Amino acid sequence: MNAFPHPDDDGARRPRPPHAVLVLYAVYLVASAVLFLGLDGPRVGGLQVRVWALLQDLGMPGWVSLELFESLANGAAFVPLVLVPVLLVRSGAWWVWAALGIGLSAGIEFAQFLLLDSRVPDLRDVVANGLGGALGAWLGTVCTRVRVA
Repeated sequence: MNAFPHPDDDGARRPRPPHAVLVLYAVYLVASAVLFLGLDGPRVGGLQVRVWALLQDLGMPGWVSLELFESLANGAAFVPLVLVPVLLVRSGAWWVWAALGIGLSAGIEFAQFLLLDSRVPDLRDVVANGLGGALGAWLGTVCTRVRVA
């Protein structure tokens, strides 16, 4: 029995994430905390430059600038951050989860401002993270509506 039934739950079985997903998500949360709050700005920037250069060498289109890559990476980081809780709770409108993702992003930027001298808060990061969170919220909501026969 699901402690958080979907509002239109008709008793149909829906896929539940295996325990391994929870372990991987916990590892992801720790890695995210280190990346978002534990590393200084130059180290994060250096890592992004190295990954961007590697992907350029592997054939990523030349029009993907470092700035675009950084925004895409920020958004991609927030997809699973919101997606997994949506899959676990299995209730709530996607836009509520998206708003929580935006709030979390703003909170992280604010924490960086307060705690890390080497990190500069940026509204573009909040927007990119918010879009990634909204995508995760939407995907999670769609997945919770999938019915298994």
